[in-house]
Amino acid sequence: MQLKDVVAKLFELWNLMDSSKEERNCFMKITSIVETSESEITERGVLSTEMIEKGSAEVDRLAKLKASRMKELVFKKRSELEEICRLTHIEPDPSTVAEKASALIDSGLVDPSELLAKIEEQIIKAKDEVLSRKEVTDRIDKWVAACEEENWLDKYNQDNNRYSAGQCAHINLKRAEHARITIGKIPGLLS
Repeated sequence: MQLKDVVAKLFELWNLMDSSKEERNCFMKITSIVETSESEITERGVLSTEMIEKGSAEVDRLAKLKASRMKELVFKKRSELEEICRLTHIEPDPSTVAEKASALIDSGLVDPSELLAKIEEQIIKAKDEVLSRKEVTDRIDKWVAACEEENWLDKYNQDNNRYSAGQCAHINLKRAEHARITIGKIPGLLS
């Protein structure tokens, strides 16, 4: 890799990784040559193989750091997708499972940014699916809540002490009234 290529890659990675000025200052000598021709360079050692190797080593370090951060971001987005899918009873795309994604990133077969874009597409599709199912899921939630109330009312009706003047008797009576009304609505929820 030529020194100018190394410097260009350094700038690209520094900007991408939001590197601090302290990190960049170590390479001021070699970065100063980007806009100068070889004949204008007067400082000794700037074009040495040692400087090129030092710059290449920094590029490699930053590339690894970028990969690890991208990997973290991919995993974060994947867990977001899984949570959306879990809440809406949708199966997430198995091609971006965490283990598979990790193996693909580590092997270098897939660019992490491409994988991230694919997961973000899946998130958008899952959210669209959530919106299209909203009416059905709302009805199911109401039906489940009504069934729970029906179960509670059955247990309440079997309780011989339900009319005792305990601390929560009036609250239980109100809940029983509410449960009877809710149960009466179950046939309407199913249609």
